[in-house]
Amino acid sequence: MYPGSWYKILFGDEFANINRIIWTLGPGVVFFGIALILGYYFSSTGKHFVNAIASLIGLIITVVLGLIVIPSMGGYGAGITASVSYGVTALVVVFFLCVKNEGRR
Repeated sequence: MYPGSWYKILFGDEFANINRIIWTLGPGVVFFGIALILGYYFSSTGKHFVNAIASLIGLIITVVLGLIVIPSMGGYGAGITASVSYGVTALVVVFFLCVKNEGRR
């Protein structure tokens, strides 16, 4: 049995393709991990605004893409939306880290 069949048995036919949707969330998990680790750094150094800005930009991306992509692609669109949002959030945090370290050179 493949993993999707377990979900189908437990939750019904609607969850048969859940493994494919989870694959769309995979990159987002990695991106969110990067953002989380760097976010802890900024929190510990008292620069909470970096996390707030990154989260706000991620929220905006989620709302915009959610309204555009989810209606046309369903669950796959939700996974893609989350991954893109987490990726942008990670990029914002990395940007602030690079700008901060640029001043040290």
